[in-house]
Amino acid sequence: MAFDKGYWCTPTHVTAAAIGLFILDITFVTLRFVARKKQRQTLKVDDWIVIPATLFTLGISISMVYGVSQKAIGYPYEIPPEAEGNGLLVTTRQISLAGQIQWNYYLLLPLALGCTKMSFLFFYRRVFAIDRTGATNILLVGMIVFIIAWLTAFFLTSLFQCKLYFSAAWTSPIAQLEHCISLPKVALALTITDFVTDIIILAIPIPLIWQLNLKPTKKIAVTAVFLLGAVTVAVSLLRLVMTARLVIFGFDPDTDAICELIQVNAEPEQEHR
Repeated sequence: MAFDKGYWCTPTHVTAAAIGLFILDITFVTLRFVARKKQRQTLKVDDWIVIPATLFTLGISISMVYGVSQKAIGYPYEIPPEAEGNGLLVTTRQISLAGQIQWNYYLLLPLALGCTKMSFLFFYRRVFAIDRTGATNILLVGMIVFIIAWLTAFFLTSLFQCKLYFSAAWTSPIAQLEHCISLPKVALALTITDFVTDIIILAIPIPLIWQLNLKPTKKIAVTAVFLLGAVTVAVSLLRLVMTARLVIFGFDPDTDAICELIQVNAEPEQEHR
């Protein structure tokens, strides 16, 4: 297996995703705080916790854009002639920087996702958990504790994936294989649990809404608003599918699983035309 191509589509795709998604993130967070100010509402825990989530997302975006600017991601790996085609033994600035960016991504992703999930849970607790000793509050507190443990576990797993030999994560492919755990399998565990917890968090408010003293039409409207979070579940599912493909079929630098998935989905549409 030749390590001559990176696991990304194009520099444009990576840059657009990094910048575009962060702009959407910061826009919605800003609108949230503006709405609180106009309504003269005191900022609560669920409001403040989106700030670290946004900062973690910014860290991921910056590292991705920097990686593209340095041709570390979004570009084929450049194997020097002395490697004689064995990319496993290659140590170049490009490969090292790509490894550092990947390491940074796996460190920040569970933190960003975990803070976002906790923001929803704290919001539910503020709105629905009137009785602090009731079942709803116990469920929500239990979920918050679980999410804290979840993000901590995956953060520490990524941090110490090579035990205390941190640089093995980005020195060379062979150093990573010899000293580090299988990061794709960790990523699969992350994406599976991320998807499951997103479904649970999406489902929690639905029965609570229908217990409120509201007209059926208003209950339906409020439920529809909460179900807008299904977009998050869809993104989690897509991330899970792509990660599962990587683990099941193995990492082949000559095949970009992201681009391949896009092409497979586009073929039926082309045939229909």
